[in-house]
Amino acid sequence: MTTRKKHRRTRRLPEPAWKSFEAGDSRAWNRWRTESPDTRVDLRGLKGPEAQPGAWLRYFDLRGADLRGVQFVGADLSYADLRGAKLDGANLDEAVLVDVDFREAELGDASLDRANLLRANLSGSRGKVGCGFRRARLEKADLSGADLRYASFDRADLSNAKLVGADLRHASFERADLSEAVLDDAKLQHAGLTRAVLYRTSLKGADLRSAVATQAFVSGVELDEKTRQTGLLGHLKLWFGKGGGVEGEFTRVDDLRAASLLSLLSERGAVTSLITAGSASVVLILGRFQRRRKAVLNRLAEVLRTKGRIPILFDFPGPADRELSDTVRVLATLSEFVVVDLSDPRSVPLELQATVPGLMIPVVPIVQANKPVFAMFQDLQRRYFWVLPPVSYADKEDLAAHVEVGIMRRVRKVQRQIDRRRLELVEAPASVDSFGPAESIDKSIDWIV
Repeated sequence: MTTRKKHRRTRRLPEPAWKSFEAGDSRAWNRWRTESPDTRVDLRGLKGPEAQPGAWLRYFDLRGADLRGVQFVGADLSYADLRGAKLDGANLDEAVLVDVDFREAELGDASLDRANLLRANLSGSRGKVGCGFRRARLEKADLSGADLRYASFDRADLSNAKLVGADLRHASFERADLSEAVLDDAKLQHAGLTRAVLYRTSLKGADLRSAVATQAFVSGVELDEKTRQTGLLGHLKLWFGKGGGVEGEFTRVDDLRAASLLSLLSERGAVTSLITAGSASVVLILGRFQRRRKAVLNRLAEVLRTKGRIPILFDFPGPADRELSDTVRVLATLSEFVVVDLSDPRSVPLELQATVPGLMIPVVPIVQANKPVFAMFQDLQRRYFWVLPPVSYADKEDLAAHVEVGIMRRVRKVQRQIDRRRLELVEAPASVDSFGPAESIDKSIDWIV
């Protein structure tokens, strides 16, 4: 009869400690650690026990333990304390590491692919080239201040993770989910964000210089004046040339959101799709954006969202190398219709003059009750049938209550007329300036009662 040999590394631990370790008895193990605080825990090269490959080291105190080269594939170390542990060369693939404390751990080139690190604390941990978290679950994990340069997070779930001040230079996040993650003040120079999801991700003060952001999904990201984004790789295409060498084309931009858009526009037919989608859902809102006026337009935007529209309030500065009128014209081209507030206008006449001629897009003027309409507007209304009669409202709630009747229904009506006129242009090309007002449209102000 043969007996199962003890692991060849048992000599590194006292017999009582080894027995509690091999049995997975966390209470006995932790008691021994308390009684022998100066005893070094050396488990280098240890393999997971054959008899109990599943739940094994839950709640174990492994602070400062030497775990270099251990083979804990699939092991359950949930709630274990690995602060300051040495894990260079360790294999923790598919391990269950829920709520594990890895603070100040030396990860080295440890492999944690497909591991479950839900709420794990890796703050202050350090890795090196080869450290991998591919397809790992890192939801709500804390990696603040970690030094994980060159680490791989490809296809990892980092949603709601905290990576404040982390050093992630040259790290790879290809197809990773960074939704609502906090990367404030993180170092991301030359990091790979190809096809990563950055939904409502906070990047305040982050350094993204020369990061690769090709085909990344970027929406609702939080940036500030300290966020550095110069030299982002927004488009990259490589191929083998005739001589056998690698050739390519690339484009760099200085804004993460622009990199995402650029990746989309580089695809054949994407521009047409973008314009088509915008003309069915985007609403451009023009006006004077002082506090009282903006409150009205914000309320209008809220109602439009409930009706499946994407409102764009033009309350932001345009690009430095383009005129204001150019920016308005581009936004209008991408819109289903334009709403313009004629109450106390300043730049509105210029914006309308840039938008209305040459673009058969419904324009819905709104004006607060008892406010006069500037004189030039009547000229636009007489000449271009797609400029609807102004809608007057008493206050923001009055306007919100009549969006469907006062705006949406009238837009649909004039859009049908625009479609007919466009067919006429196809049959007999002519400038849109040659079309006068439509006889069927009343030019008087519609008052909301």
